[in-house]
Amino acid sequence: MLIYIVSALAALFAAVFLTVSFVFSSLIPHSHRQPIVRSPGDYGLDFERVAFKSADGVNLKGWFIAGETEKTVIITHPSPFNRHGFLAENQVRLSCSRRMWTC
Repeated sequence: MLIYIVSALAALFAAVFLTVSFVFSSLIPHSHRQPIVRSPGDYGLDFERVAFKSADGVNLKGWFIAGETEKTVIITHPSPFNRHGFLAENQVRLSCSRRMWTC
């Protein structure tokens, strides 16, 4: 009886693993770039637009927001998000929910 339970759990785990693997393998390479509809300036932050080429030749763009020290932190975003941090359709919605009187 125990062998059947272990076999069933192993089959269930394998099915879940294969399903998750398939979903991620088909979504990530085919994700669409999201437009950036907000910037740090929309939240009252002073920022500078920056762009540079990586060691392997990829053009990188971002925002530099100066802090109180000379240290710099580089933060990246996961796919399919953009540097604002949200999907484009949620950027406006999120901003409206925080500042209802401006929407």
